[in-house]
Amino acid sequence: MNLSLRKILYSILLIGVSIVCFLFGSYVNGETQKEIYINLIRISGIVFGIMGAWIAIVFSNSIKIIFSSEVPLVDKKAAYDNIEHLLIPMYLSTLVIISSLIYLVAYPVVKSLPFFQPYSDMLQSISFAWAGVMLMLQLLAILYIFVPGERIKRKATKTIKEDEVHDKLNSNSKTIRKSIEEK
Repeated sequence: MNLSLRKILYSILLIGVSIVCFLFGSYVNGETQKEIYINLIRISGIVFGIMGAWIAIVFSNSIKIIFSSEVPLVDKKAAYDNIEHLLIPMYLSTLVIISSLIYLVAYPVVKSLPFFQPYSDMLQSISFAWAGVMLMLQLLAILYIFVPGERIKRKATKTIKEDEVHDKLNSNSKTIRKSIEEK
């Protein structure tokens, strides 16, 4: 599936989730929504930890190349391309954390202001719809966690297949040489 089709499908899903969450949001009280936002922050912390580990352990060589003054620019760009995909979940998680923190600060303020009391159901629906959007972004970030492992798997599979072909060619050439020498 190409990238633009994937983006379109994800956007449709995101809009659908936000509409459903908006429709049912007035039935989910503020305290429950507050717990949802707190859990989104916790999940974001886990995503940061995992992505930090990927960068520090698996892709540490790329970091060294990027910041080395002795490496040519072409190699630095290649190293950056190697780790750029690791930053996407961190960006998404940062957005989730910022949005959740804003909610956690704004919720008690808005709840205590008499001006907003007549709009409480609408505000709960909007808040829950936004929580649905943040949940979808967090799920996308979690899916991106698997990208580095998949890239490593693909490189390993390619290397193994190349080595098998190389070994087979060497074996065949040795067999041919033996048969020529025997004649």
